[in-house]
Amino acid sequence: MNVAEIASRIEQFQKRLAETMNRSEQNMKSLQTSYDTILEEIVDFRRQINGRLGRLQQNTIHELDMLHSSLRNSLEDECKQCETFISKNKVHDCKSIKSPENSFILHRKYLDQTASAELFLRNVTTNAAIEFQYNKDLENFLAACTDLGKITSRVGVVSHRHGDPNKVISVQGKSQFNVKINKDTHNCLINGICEMPNGNLVIADEHNRRVKLLHQAKNVIMHVKLPSQPWSMCNISPNEVAVTVSDCKSLNEIHFLRVDTGKIITI
Repeated sequence: MNVAEIASRIEQFQKRLAETMNRSEQNMKSLQTSYDTILEEIVDFRRQINGRLGRLQQNTIHELDMLHSSLRNSLEDECKQCETFISKNKVHDCKSIKSPENSFILHRKYLDQTASAELFLRNVTTNAAIEFQYNKDLENFLAACTDLGKITSRVGVVSHRHGDPNKVISVQGKSQFNVKINKDTHNCLINGICEMPNGNLVIADEHNRRVKLLHQAKNVIMHVKLPSQPWSMCNISPNEVAVTVSDCKSLNEIHFLRVDTGKIITI
């Protein structure tokens, strides 16, 4: 190798190193952007949780207020009835009642009033209190959670090998997989496919109006029904896809889906 060839090799290495440095600087900017975006999503998700917990609290307090009002009204009615019975069942001066007729009338009146009072006392509320039994399912669910979501990364390695751009690429092998599920009513027509960081695949099935999640063994482990046919799909983040949905008439939508721990979640 002569001096000119050595100089040419050094120049090529310097160029590749400079390109790598520029790419790394761009990646650092992209990394910071993705960090800021994910941090905002985490905070926004926390706000959504707070909102849902707030609604649960409002619903529970509303039930408490309704029960409290009902019991209080019942107790107030009992107090009024007690006052009525007390006013009717007054002690009479027996010395002023001399005739047998008046004594009989007083006796009948006493029996009628005391019978009504006894019936009332049998059904009166003995103890009015309110208890709270917290939602154990919610407590257990929150206790089992360790985070608000999974943080993953997808790092690609740039190959510096200089191959022949005119080289013909040959297929070494192929495999066929059945992605039809029991709920499908038509033959599958796959018109979109995206790969997740863990190797799982998300596919769009036009004929059955579904987005399906396949694990690495290529079996369907989750699916979601769409309002119409999916036409196209692409990755918008490592764990999110966008799906165009249209009936070629009035329905023209873009659906955003997130794939997390074997589930497809509508954003």
